Amino acid sequence: MVNPKQFKLSFFLGAILCILKVIVSLLGNYSATLKIFSIGIMLIQTKYWFVPLLLIILFYLFVSLLFYLLFRLINLGVRFFLN
Repeated sequence: MVNPKQFKLSFFLGAILCILKVIVSLLGNYSATLKIFSIGIMLIQTKYWFVPLLLIILFYLFVSLLFYLLFRLINLGVRFFLN
């Protein structure tokens, strides 16, 4: 059964982590990050506009669902060892 509080928190933490990843990559290796953004902008201007959007959405979902899995495993561990 899906815990709605953990589900919402995992999507919120996924968004925060994705934003922090962009900020850290801009601060750490500025030129390489700008190259990636320029490739994404080039793809948006062509007929492959959906590729950057798809990659961003898939990365966000992957990170969010990893957080949710981590919460579920912690919940299982707490129930297993405290009962």
